[in-house]
Amino acid sequence: MLFNFRNVGFIHLLFPNAKIIHTVRGFSDTLLSNFKYKFEDSGLEWSFSVAETVAYFAAYRRLMRHWEAVLPGRVTPVLRPPALNPSICCLSCFQY
Repeated sequence: MLFNFRNVGFIHLLFPNAKIIHTVRGFSDTLLSNFKYKFEDSGLEWSFSVAETVAYFAAYRRLMRHWEAVLPGRVTPVLRPPALNPSICCLSCFQY
């Protein structure tokens, strides 16, 4: 889900032994997607501006680096390939 990264701490409190998979998408892919799909009436007005998208993405990455540092071994990043090859991403998740 789009905003689950905000709830990593809460998820860890509820399920302290859970492994949390953080699928990482490249910034340029995120930016292109934001401009390809117009997210009207969804609370994503920040996605209409390059500057606001850059700021939001930077804040998201800072927060995820925090969780990866605070919860080592519980939060693992899995790179989402730009070519959208789901088998590579799924294999990484299953290996974790």
